[in-house]
Amino acid sequence: MSILEDLVFLSINDYTGEIFAAPSKRVLSLCMIGATLYDLRNASRIDFIEGKEVSMIDTSQMEFPILDEIVTKIAEAGKQHSIKYWLLTLPVVIKKIRKRTMQLLIEAGKIAYDEQSGRFTIIHPEEKQELLDILKQSIIMDREPNPRVIQVLSVARWCGVLKLYFSKKERREYKKKVDALIINERIQKNIHQIISQTSSS
Repeated sequence: MSILEDLVFLSINDYTGEIFAAPSKRVLSLCMIGATLYDLRNASRIDFIEGKEVSMIDTSQMEFPILDEIVTKIAEAGKQHSIKYWLLTLPVVIKKIRKRTMQLLIEAGKIAYDEQSGRFTIIHPEEKQELLDILKQSIIMDREPNPRVIQVLSVARWCGVLKLYFSKKERREYKKKVDALIINERIQKNIHQIISQTSSS
């Protein structure tokens, strides 16, 4: 699965079938765009020059419409821009990213939506459980996380979705551990910076 799909899966409450409400639509968009940038980098479509500038290295399509749109937008820019620039710019041109992602996952048979109850269901919950097990092992049991786990944590941390899986006491206990794991991730640093600037303005 992609980091974007992981984030959507984590946002589905297993008990209520409802979608987790991020602190704000802006924060949600930042985190979801951050997830797409990770996906594009993992797929060798973009790279980060000196950890800051986004460079397009492959414009071939990925057969996932939202990611393909972002590839096109970055390629059309014609020059390199910072990670922060794209985190701020892409939510403006890629509208309703979570709603569109969920619709794509419904069409792909990965999640289901019941219109009568308004509940979402993950078709293969074992995939989400495996993801959760790995995340918790990395946070609680001090197991060395792989880069993908750190990427998921980087976006899940700032949109607040980890609240669904850790008690208030656990969140206080493990917050420093999570922040230490993701501290070197350039995308999360930019997300944090934008959120902090917005909060203080």
